[in-house]
Amino acid sequence: MDITRIRSMSRSLLMLMFAASGTLAGALAVAADRPMPAFPRMGFACCTLHYEKDWISDGNYAILPSIPPGTPIKVLGYARHHAYAEINGRKMRLGHDYGREQESLDQWVHKIVVDTDPTAKIAGYPPEVQAAIH
Repeated sequence: MDITRIRSMSRSLLMLMFAASGTLAGALAVAADRPMPAFPRMGFACCTLHYEKDWISDGNYAILPSIPPGTPIKVLGYARHHAYAEINGRKMRLGHDYGREQESLDQWVHKIVVDTDPTAKIAGYPPEVQAAIH
């Protein structure tokens, strides 16, 4: 096989790979009914988020240490069932452990990492509600 034919086959294979990846990305966006997420995504903790080591589960077990609502969160990317994030300079993972059948990872992350800081809204609640949140 000569070098020209090898280069031509390599280019064809590369074009096929790019086309397939674009099709897959488009299919994933349509399946999720929203555009493909862009990273990093900046937001805020919607509520009190409980964690164990570097894992924040959608179970949000109240007995674990917590991150307060309004804490800035930078979502760095997605994996199969979790998102990578940076919170207070610490690398953490947002684990979609239990709600996978009800919503996509992206939908869940958008629920817990919100665009607007909830701190001002929480400050308007009665003191006993604020205490319960914190």
